[in-house]
Amino acid sequence: MTETQREKGAALWLASVAANLGSRTWLTGMTDALDALLEPERYSGSFISKLIGSATVPTGSAQLARTLDPTMRETPDIGSYMQSRMPGKSDDLFPKRDVWGQPIVGEGGVGPDIVSPIWTSTDRRDPITAEALRVGATVSPPSKGDMTPKQFDRLQPVVGNLARRWIGELIASPEYRAMDRDSQADEIGDLMSKARKAAKAHVLGGDPLPQARPEKKRRGRAATSLPDGFVMDPPPAGFVLDR
Repeated sequence: MTETQREKGAALWLASVAANLGSRTWLTGMTDALDALLEPERYSGSFISKLIGSATVPTGSAQLARTLDPTMRETPDIGSYMQSRMPGKSDDLFPKRDVWGQPIVGEGGVGPDIVSPIWTSTDRRDPITAEALRVGATVSPPSKGDMTPKQFDRLQPVVGNLARRWIGELIASPEYRAMDRDSQADEIGDLMSKARKAAKAHVLGGDPLPQARPEKKRRGRAATSLPDGFVMDPPPAGFVLDR
């Protein structure tokens, strides 16, 4: 290797080691504490919740709760975080959901689940997610806003299911395959936005969910009227305007 390649390789190796060390359980508390010190408005609430929850509910109890209820749970405050670590109580909390509104579930650990610090997940090879990533489309879950936790939990799967159906129909169409990558990303993002709007109107307002995929966005210059007094020159000889 050249000197530049050696330096780059060494930097990548050090970054990899640092990232792996930072993900170890015994350093999690330290990194959380540093985050809370550096950005208290953003991280202090989460750090305090974890600190109190860990001190109040033993780790063994939390591991048993995770084994009995592998679904990740929403923990917006200290009380709910403590509850998420209690066997038999965590499943009363709302589940954390992915971008398509499906609950996020741990599938098991490396070794006995109750003592394993490493949990695994199957790569589902989802073609719709893969296509959104390929073109760089903006695909994100809806924002909670002023909705209640129950309303928001109901909204997410409605948005996800509607968006998946519409985007799946889009990427299977010939018109989509004829677009450039930027246009494909715009169309996916536009459908995601429309799915959020339609789902919110359904969940909060009782409107029926639309079944048909919205039409493709129009791309073209809008027609403008001619100013007063404008006179158009006659067309050249032989010019024919088709209807």
